[in-house]
Amino acid sequence: MNPMLLSGVAAAACVALGHGLNWLSHGRLRWPIRFHFTLTAAWWLGGAVLAFWILRNLPWWPCSLLAPADP
Repeated sequence: MNPMLLSGVAAAACVALGHGLNWLSHGRLRWPIRFHFTLTAAWWLGGAVLAFWILRNLPWWPCSLLAPADP
């Protein structure tokens, strides 16, 4: 019920697949996307998670779409 978790798991799977393919090919096969996780990127990711956490708990219309549906 958390779209941030779902997208994070998908991104982590892509990174793991890239590193796994690189390891299995002993460095001959390169993943076409480079992931450079810098300190600035860590701050942006933390800010995005914090903003999502706050926005999904607001009761107004566009923000209420981020919250899980009531059963």
